[in-house]
Amino acid sequence: MVVTSVCLSLALVAGAANSKPDLIDGDLRHMMAAAAPGEPIRALVFLHTQADINAVKSALAAERASLRERNRRVVMELASTAQASQVGVLNALAPLQQSGALTEVRPLWLVNAIAVAASVNAIEAIAAHPDVRRITVDPPIEATAPVQAGGPDAVAQAMAVPHDEGGVATTITPGLTALQVPAAWALGYTGTGRIIASLDSGVDGAHPALASRWLGSTPAYAGHPEWAWFDPITNTSFPTEFAANSHGSHTMGSAIGGAPGEQIGVAPGAMWMHAAVIDRGTVEQTLSGAIAALQWIVNPDGNPASGFGVPDVCFNSWGIPNGFGIAPCDDLFWSFLDNAEAAGVVIMFAAGNEGAAGLRRPADRATSHLRTVAVGAINAGVEGWPIADFSSRGPSACTPSGLPAVKPEIAAPGVAIRSSVQGGGYALASGTSMATPHVAGVAALIRQACPDLAPEVVHQIIFDTAVDVGPPGKDNSYGFGVPDALAAVQAAEAFCDFGLSVPGGAPDFVPPGQPIKVHARIVQNGESLVPGSAKVRYRPSPSLPFSGYPLVHVEGDLYVATLPAPYCGSTPEYFAIAEGSGGTIRTVPADAPNTTFKPKVGEVVSEVLYEANFSGGLPPGWTTSGLWKLVSQCGPLVSGCGGAIPTQFAYYGETLFCSYDGIHSGTLSSPPIALPAVRSLGVITATFCYHQQALFPGFMSGGTFGAGSVQCALANTNWWQSKSIDLTALEGQTVPITWSFFSNLDFAFFNLGLMVSSVKVTAVYVACDGGSPPIPGDLNGDGVVNGADLAILLGAWGTSLGDLNGDGTTNGADIAILLGNWS
Repeated sequence: MVVTSVCLSLALVAGAANSKPDLIDGDLRHMMAAAAPGEPIRALVFLHTQADINAVKSALAAERASLRERNRRVVMELASTAQASQVGVLNALAPLQQSGALTEVRPLWLVNAIAVAASVNAIEAIAAHPDVRRITVDPPIEATAPVQAGGPDAVAQAMAVPHDEGGVATTITPGLTALQVPAAWALGYTGTGRIIASLDSGVDGAHPALASRWLGSTPAYAGHPEWAWFDPITNTSFPTEFAANSHGSHTMGSAIGGAPGEQIGVAPGAMWMHAAVIDRGTVEQTLSGAIAALQWIVNPDGNPASGFGVPDVCFNSWGIPNGFGIAPCDDLFWSFLDNAEAAGVVIMFAAGNEGAAGLRRPADRATSHLRTVAVGAINAGVEGWPIADFSSRGPSACTPSGLPAVKPEIAAPGVAIRSSVQGGGYALASGTSMATPHVAGVAALIRQACPDLAPEVVHQIIFDTAVDVGPPGKDNSYGFGVPDALAAVQAAEAFCDFGLSVPGGAPDFVPPGQPIKVHARIVQNGESLVPGSAKVRYRPSPSLPFSGYPLVHVEGDLYVATLPAPYCGSTPEYFAIAEGSGGTIRTVPADAPNTTFKPKVGEVVSEVLYEANFSGGLPPGWTTSGLWKLVSQCGPLVSGCGGAIPTQFAYYGETLFCSYDGIHSGTLSSPPIALPAVRSLGVITATFCYHQQALFPGFMSGGTFGAGSVQCALANTNWWQSKSIDLTALEGQTVPITWSFFSNLDFAFFNLGLMVSSVKVTAVYVACDGGSPPIPGDLNGDGVVNGADLAILLGAWGTSLGDLNGDGTTNGADIAILLGNWS
């Protein structure tokens, strides 16, 4: 009886729907016509009531509101509007769910809409509700996949990066140089205190270039990794790369990657967060999933009033697949992107890798030159920075009038970009996906220079300071040109009445026994520095309160503070603070004291543990089995390992025909290598040069690399290629490293087997020897016991902060100890 009554109500409501304008989008109508009876169709239900965010933005601009206040007001307006207006529709959907006509319901608030999976009759019924404005397809989305990083352009750029003999890059990439990033770093803008986010395939949270920069590893996120890692599909709690091509890890590396890994990121001082919602294997991702992920981006802790942990920029390398028709190019359909920017997050998209065929959606959206910002790709390794052949070009007709608009807005390095991949290694990749994080990093540097700039101002600064390439003015290949990070941060400084930065950021390591020098720049435009307010607040360990050390004027806008010398075993932390005459207070990091600089105490040791090549034969202690042999033929004639083409190398296969056949397995092993204990303060890496052409359709074959419990498969290559593997998990062990090749081919094919030309095992870690432990009673770590320490002790009376005798409280016994060590 329940099902009958529901079916009757569906028929009545559907009949009523015929008396009003059709609210169902044409593409959805086509899907409904082709659907099997009862088949669920994914759709987005937009409500009439939408938050008036433009009014909120105008009020915030008039108030010159902070970034945090901007976020709080916009998120609360969006959330409250959706909550109040969706009640009637959700109540009407309940019987449809009970009948099975509606299998999924997901209320959204970043745009006032509801995502559903519903039968044809259910969609008709929903369309009849008076609160519904439009129903559209909830289209599938996919990553803007990288193109093959092969060909002469890729090799030219790979060779342009200086490498050591093991293939490890020894300097920053050409892309960072092209963008004038090192010059911006020299002014103190490394992204310190800023946050970068992305929607992608996941990130390898243990990668040396990324691990220390994940927000979830900071004390403020203790117990809440979900504030920095969004995985609604498998609900993991630690960042993981889910894509075989390491798409998310590679793109994040170009945004923030750095020491102790390679210097690959534009903003290595920034922190990162990530929503793993793209390219998740067999799990279909739709636009509503991206909307939900962006809701998390603008409100990570789920508290609309907090404004906590909101990123400065979110870059996106996804779009609706080409050929999937959706009609709307209007602001309602894509308003969730505008609302995310209204909440303070700079949004940008990869233009796509379809070349002259045009841009993907939503990168093709051209409501204005700020909606939606799309990024093309250049080859920074070739003079003149030619636009990449694959880089999607405009114009776009996705405009309010339908007239063509120039696209993309900006272009950045995207050919043969070396960046991080899962497993601790590095690889080349090409695509507008590789270009977009470079621009995101520049946006983070701009926000460091002037933290409260609105997203539209950040975009405009990037456009106004870009280097014009190609035809004069904005064009359909480069847009406004190629970002200039130095000019961009200088322009951002001019926007700010009062600014504070720490040139070079903070050191990752400080030597024991030597005072710490902290250099700062204070920009005074509309506001002057309040005398005595510029300080570095420091404490030698988290158990002690902060003490202030003055930033002393040196010259121009430069200041310096001298902090007490740390010692081995201490855990110092500090932050800079200054106040302008208009009441502006700046801190570095931006959310200090919640986030502080925490350098490790010790010296960085870079040690080559083992290296070998096969130019002089099989090195001592090496062993082989199967078809492994040393040869000087069969290899490719191009090297991407930063050196000459190998003249002799280890090869698995028959050299006469340069192939392998039959069922084979064999290993190439080094002698045991002693790996030091780096105690989480370092990384051990094996880097080798190899080539492989192993896979043949219908058969199983291929090479692997392994050492102890660390194992990985080796991909096919087009030339000699460098591969890096993180062996840190094996610290303290003595293990051989081994390459294995296997095949079940039952007759010969002209496929080259696995080749290895050289290997190097390195360790980078922190060693500490020196410095004096604190004198009992020296509570501020300045090396003497005096009135400053007595003031700290008296301020901590009754708490544990001044406890010197270990009884858990600060009292008269501690004063006696302090006075007994009076300097």
